[in-house]
Amino acid sequence: MPIINVRTIKGMLNDEKRKLIQKRITDIFVEIEGGGNPGYKPYVWVSIEELEPEQWAMGGQPLDKNLLKRIRE
Repeated sequence: MPIINVRTIKGMLNDEKRKLIQKRITDIFVEIEGGGNPGYKPYVWVSIEELEPEQWAMGGQPLDKNLLKRIRE
């Protein structure tokens, strides 16, 4: 039973994108790990953890708010 945890910056995903990510990751695990068996789907757990921007750093530097703004556009 795979347990997949995705971490992202809070505010980057809306409900539609969150559901799509969970569905596609599930589908990939059913295809690859479950050998394509649709009965494997209920055993794939996908969690999306959204962390505040202040909790992220890139290259040892706090996340630049300007970069975050450009990513969101």
